[in-house]
Amino acid sequence: MAQLSALLTPALFNFALWSGWLSDSEQALGDGWLMTAPPVGVEPIELEKQLDSYRRAVALDADVEQRYTLMSKLFSRALTIEPGEERFLWLWTVLEVFPMRDTSNIQPISDYLAQVTGRAAADVKRFLYLGNLFGARSDLVHDGKLAYGREVLGEVLNKLEAIDVTVLRALGGLPYAGQLDKYFF
Repeated sequence: MAQLSALLTPALFNFALWSGWLSDSEQALGDGWLMTAPPVGVEPIELEKQLDSYRRAVALDADVEQRYTLMSKLFSRALTIEPGEERFLWLWTVLEVFPMRDTSNIQPISDYLAQVTGRAAADVKRFLYLGNLFGARSDLVHDGKLAYGREVLGEVLNKLEAIDVTVLRALGGLPYAGQLDKYFF
């Protein structure tokens, strides 16, 4: 899932689009989360070559390969659950595995994304609000509440997902595809 998300789009694996209504003779209840994604064309032979190249790039470094395995599990788990606290936590934890390896400081995220995107680390940190995201993660883990309400949660989760995809693509040797450009004004 993580490799296909990095190569194509995570939208392929996001939560179920429809699970039905809860109803009885008195009432009908439903819940929804609307997401749109551009169509993705897939050429099977080319995709197989890209996946093979991706796997080889990850396998070049044993530490990266081990971290990537965990990151891909966390990322895949995040994609399959509905938007909320757990999804936020899994998406953030991907970044704690890498690029935050061996530290609790968020600076390696800015530094790594700066290399990938060609932007200054300070701009990456500022425009992606990495400090705020880390603060929200800390509030969630230590205080049991997520700082983002439903009105902004989708945007926050989309940003975290884009950050994760950017990191996963880079680890797989793929070029930066502009996933974060809309956040840099």
